[in-house]
Amino acid sequence: MQIRAIPLYFACFLVIALLATGCGSSKPSAISLAREESQKLYSTHGKEIQVSFEALYEIKATSLEEFRAQPDLITEEKLSAVAFFLYGPLVSRSLGSPLEGEKFQIFRSQAQVIDGAVMVPYRYKGTWLVTQKFSKKIQNAFPVPYQEDLQRTPKWKKCGDSQAEHQHVDWLWYFWDPSREGCDQAPWVDFQNVKLEIQSETAQTEKSYPEYSRMIHQRPGGRVLAMTFAFGYFNEESGKDPFQDKDAGMVQFRQFHKELEKILEPEGFEILPVKASVYGPEDGQRIGSLFRGKQGNVKVEITVVAAVPEVSHLQIFSTSFAQKKEAFFGWFGHSMVGSGYDLQNFENLLQAQPQKYSISQAYQIVYWNGCNSYSFFTKPLFRLKGGSRNLDILSNALPSFFNLNATQASILFKAFWNQQAKTSYQSLLQKLEGANHSVVGERSLVNVLGDEDNP
Repeated sequence: MQIRAIPLYFACFLVIALLATGCGSSKPSAISLAREESQKLYSTHGKEIQVSFEALYEIKATSLEEFRAQPDLITEEKLSAVAFFLYGPLVSRSLGSPLEGEKFQIFRSQAQVIDGAVMVPYRYKGTWLVTQKFSKKIQNAFPVPYQEDLQRTPKWKKCGDSQAEHQHVDWLWYFWDPSREGCDQAPWVDFQNVKLEIQSETAQTEKSYPEYSRMIHQRPGGRVLAMTFAFGYFNEESGKDPFQDKDAGMVQFRQFHKELEKILEPEGFEILPVKASVYGPEDGQRIGSLFRGKQGNVKVEITVVAAVPEVSHLQIFSTSFAQKKEAFFGWFGHSMVGSGYDLQNFENLLQAQPQKYSISQAYQIVYWNGCNSYSFFTKPLFRLKGGSRNLDILSNALPSFFNLNATQASILFKAFWNQQAKTSYQSLLQKLEGANHSVVGERSLVNVLGDEDNP
């Protein structure tokens, strides 16, 4: 029997799957940061659309008088908690993801009592990256909860992922879908089917390129091209030695490491050990390698590292992006949305240790190869960077897969290493998506933001 790749919404930590790139264990914190909105983006098999709908919010009051006396029974924060449940149907049906930063208009004066509950109408407006198969049928009946407490029915767990690890309220926002088998939540009782209105569609960049010349940064010792490729464990609890562990994530780490050895050793590159202490903890364990050499008159430093339990990918990202200020950072593993990694945590780190970490105006590229990175890891980073002029972000709107991490890393490495050939973003994304589809038959909706202002 062929074992099919299982995306994150079926198995974040299910060891036998060994394939899905997962997300975090809790709802991400609300981020108030906004970014200079990109005028364009590119996705080979997706489209970015501006979506709106009108819905009802059920408040905890039994009369209009009680509601009017407590206006904070409905707030934008409470509506944001409901909007988190949009991820479930979008992801479980392989449709796409919303971009964090939705807006609400509350119609308090139109509140009414329906079946003993006070319902307040509101309008939602947001940006979604969806597949091309996003059809009128989907638009005409999209499930939206009446409120954020969806544990009121006897079989509410059946409305989320079936894995035991995910049978918890903290996971429900991401896995909830009333169409799941056994779900006992009913339309017009627990949720409403709304009609989605497509306001507009973001224009796609027809041809754009990484700014290759600006990837080479001027340092005191000369011109340097520096990149970090960081890999995560599939099962973090199994983390001991990335060069020996049989974990699926570390298999991919070693596969990519060996490929670089074959390419760079004949070019005269030295391979130096990278220890955990580089990223903070007083630990001498080797967790990766630094490939150091030259390409013409440019020094090249390529770090390939694993996020062992003692070293989070927030620490690795912060070191690469905000301390060393490298030209490229790529993450291949669980997104850890709301737990191990959160852009708010990164901002806090910048504020707490400004002498060590700071935002550079040098040109940089980031790739988040994990679940829903389009949703959570783009807007705040553009805002911190001061817009998109000096930053390009590649992200996924649907889950990626662990058994493709080395392949994806290799595609990116070859595109950036071969500076003379200059691979366009359109070609690069087609290769990344092509690998997904050819191996597992799925799309992860890889996209690039910030490239529209590249010369």
